Amino acid sequence: MNAFYVIVSIPILLVLAGFNHAHGFTTFGKTPTNPLTQAPPRQVPAKSCGNHTECWSIPKTSCVAEPRDHSRKSCLCGDNKPPANGQCFALHKAPFHLCDKDEDCVDGATCVLMPGLPITKDGPKHCKCIEGFIALDGECSGTGPVTASTSVGLLLLILIRTLF
Repeated sequence: MNAFYVIVSIPILLVLAGFNHAHGFTTFGKTPTNPLTQAPPRQVPAKSCGNHTECWSIPKTSCVAEPRDHSRKSCLCGDNKPPANGQCFALHKAPFHLCDKDEDCVDGATCVLMPGLPITKDGPKHCKCIEGFIALDGECSGTGPVTASTSVGLLLLILIRTLF
């Protein structure tokens, strides 16, 4: 019986001794467990402009009114934000941005020749909301997250109505 107590108590003592050593560690000299995160791209103010030609030096930008101050025009990316480290990552372009084809523009907008210029096949084009839609916060009214949430709400209403 004594041998049984010895055999059982030795592993228990080893476990307790192991916990005792674990408390002796300090953080001095230890490497951090989480890697350092990279700083986000620096957001610098957009370059002021008077027309689209002043933005040609910054790829994928157009000279459009600032979202917060419509009296100011700046070289902005298609999502109406300034370029990050000189680069634009927007997939689609908001109304009034330069474009080459309809697929460049946000939903509810088409790529049309700019008004007030001589009509040529290869003239400059910009995104313009389809008739009946208005430009609002970089989208054409009736598009974007509001429409999606409205659709989900209607589907839930129909589902509840059919269940009860």
